[in-house]
Amino acid sequence: PVAIEASKLLIALLFREGGNLTVQQTIYNHLASSWSDLFFRFLHESIKATHKWHTKVGLITLRANQPVISPEELSIIRLIQLMSEGHFNPNQDLMRHQPGNIISYNLLSALVDLLGFLSTIPCRTSTTTSIAVASAILEFIQGPCEGNQNFLALETDLSETLNRQLRHQPNTTDEMSGSRELKVISIEIIQGLLEGLDDHSNVYLKIVSVVHFDILEMLGVRGTDLNDVDDRAATMQTSVLSKFDQAREKEPMAAIGEELSDSDNSNNGGDEAEGQDSDSDSDSDDDSEEMGME
Repeated sequence: PVAIEASKLLIALLFREGGNLTVQQTIYNHLASSWSDLFFRFLHESIKATHKWHTKVGLITLRANQPVISPEELSIIRLIQLMSEGHFNPNQDLMRHQPGNIISYNLLSALVDLLGFLSTIPCRTSTTTSIAVASAILEFIQGPCEGNQNFLALETDLSETLNRQLRHQPNTTDEMSGSRELKVISIEIIQGLLEGLDDHSNVYLKIVSVVHFDILEMLGVRGTDLNDVDDRAATMQTSVLSKFDQAREKEPMAAIGEELSDSDNSNNGGDEAEGQDSDSDSDSDDDSEEMGME
């Protein structure tokens, strides 16, 4: 289609490490100064078409050397990512709403829905699209972009989807391809959602209540599959865990405790009880033991 080919030309114009500010600003000026409903409808329909394509083909098993076939609309996701490359805030906000248009299309919501669905059909084909979608979402929040942070964390299931992706263990060689990269991006998105926020913000508390600490602690530590990706994994993990540790000291973490395994709950409860014991009464060892059992 002509629209897809035109988008590829725009991708070529936008392509530059750190973002092509001149082209980005030109695009924003045009979209913000005139009715751009049709353009954003095209972007929204392209994301929906990608979702529909994966729904139709489902889980695909490929041979080792067999190339991945992706829907042609996948290039549109790359286009909107490049429009915000380098934390170009004006275009980041346009991904969520277009205040000058009669009809506003929320591209973030459509992307999160797509990413959530892809996480239910893990294979090399779906992972390729997941990486493209996750990379775009990451670009829309970095800077940070507070409006997108709030929307994605508080009004979508993004945190739950990221948690599911981080917990997933590939069962086949085909499934393993790209899985590491997707997990690294997932950790980067978590950090991006927390960027610039204090530990009392609603976004901070939402993520702390959803993401499993046991998974973040294991990634890149116990011989898991992020060890040999690159240094970004360790850097992101350290940064995110540092933020989470601060929150754990101030919050009861009840929501996380309910979702962790029984053994983890028991150990965590015992540790907390012993910590309270040392500050209060030296004769309450039995009480702390009972609290640990609970």
